[in-house]
Amino acid sequence: MDAAEEAQRGAMEVDERVGMVEEYLSKVLPENWSDMDIYARREYLSNTDSPVAPKGTVARKTVSNAEIWCECFGKNLSELKTTDSYAIAALMTQVPGWERSKTSQRLPLYGKQRLYQLSK
Repeated sequence: MDAAEEAQRGAMEVDERVGMVEEYLSKVLPENWSDMDIYARREYLSNTDSPVAPKGTVARKTVSNAEIWCECFGKNLSELKTTDSYAIAALMTQVPGWERSKTSQRLPLYGKQRLYQLSK
């Protein structure tokens, strides 16, 4: 495989993940989202159309790299490396309407995190 094909393949992978992140960010969340553990959050996100799933009513306004890693990509927080955080940050620059904040906030399940905020 030549360099051009490798670059094209790499670009396609990034595009797929951007789409995954956009879909994840567009899902409305249930009122009790902050009380849910990671497994309940993943279950909700994968079965939002289920008749037994709680009804989503809250639009997401902030998100962190850790949330994207664990909830969107289904990975364990302990596996999140600095390079993965940089990759997520690069993806988020391609998601319209989201900006990286300058402050950090303590999140349930994830600890102190720098957030992305939905632009107004």
